[in-house]
Formats: sequence, structure tokens, C-alpha cells
Amino acid sequence: MRKVILVFWLLVLVVAVRGQNNIDGYVKDQTGKPVANVHVLVNNGGFVTVTNDSGKFEIMDLPAGEITVKLTHVSYLSRTIVHQLK
Repeated sequence: MRKVILVFWLLVLVVAVRGQNNIDGYVKDQTGKPVANVHVLVNNGGFVTVTNDSGKFEIMDLPAGEITVKLTHVSYLSRTIVHQLK
């Protein structure tokens, strides 16, 4: 059975590198425990990664503008976040 509530904490760090943007962060549950194997999809899967055992992820070289970050895990409800990269 799927867990009803999961608080995904997305710590977004935006860094301009050679005109590109990077995001990284941690995914944690409502108790603050890291969640491993969360799929992090940006812009409908144009950029994809998976969190490590510490719940950390990083996606590099994103284009400037509005991005949609979708977090999915088989045991949790999905979460979508919209963010503006400069």
C-alpha cells in the first residue's frame, strides 16, 4: 500500500556555469529521513536522475527559463515543482 503523505524537500541550488544552470538537492520523507531511488525528471523527462542512498540528486547543464521538476517513487505519492532558472 502506498504511503499517503510524503514531504519531498527539494533544496534547489541554482548555479550559473558557462551560461548553464545546475540543480541539486535532497529528498526526505516527513520524518526527515533520506529517500533513495527517487526518480527526478526535469521538463517531462528531458533530464533524468535518481537519488542516491542519502537522498541526494544533481542535474547539470539545464537551459535557462522555467523548469518543471517531477519527483516519483514507487512507495510514495509524486510531487511536481515549478522553478525559474535564470
